[in-house]
Amino acid sequence: MFKILYNSKLLVLIFVSTVSLISCDGRDRKYKTNAEVLQENNLLNKFSKQIKFTPNNPVTIDTDTILSNGFNVKINYRSIENNAFYEVSKKEKDSIIKMNYKNFEADIIVFKDDTPINQTTINKLLFAEFESVSFWNRAIMQYVWVDQNKSNDDVLYLNTSFNIPETETYKDFIVTIDKNGSIGIEQKTTC
Repeated sequence: MFKILYNSKLLVLIFVSTVSLISCDGRDRKYKTNAEVLQENNLLNKFSKQIKFTPNNPVTIDTDTILSNGFNVKINYRSIENNAFYEVSKKEKDSIIKMNYKNFEADIIVFKDDTPINQTTINKLLFAEFESVSFWNRAIMQYVWVDQNKSNDDVLYLNTSFNIPETETYKDFIVTIDKNGSIGIEQKTTC
């Protein structure tokens, strides 16, 4: 008698659990949008953020400049892939776009009459004394180029510029390397 009662209770329990599992098939969500389902479960914010990198892919620009005054300059300008900073910028249709800007640096090798006189890396650290820390935390190097018009037999002139993305805030610098390899830096004044 106890076995029959026990088995019937077990059958009722199996029946009730089966019916309850079958009724949880998501029919109530059938006509809801994905955004409504995510919002219902407090997951919408996790999927509404977009992360973008500028530039998207690694950038490398190699230049080799030979001047008639005996200077030869090799510049390797590149993005630093593991060194980015971000700014939360635009909001579009309930989503936040998080922009990540990659920093840049340039490795420079200078020769004078086929003799190496200087090898250096130009990056933000080289110019730290010219501007506040808050500027350098947000600025990225725009470019480095040889100023062929100003360079003479004794001094090589390089120009570089740093800009805070999506603003008009920038700083230009002149880097000089003399025939002995000594580096000088001055901030270029703009009118």
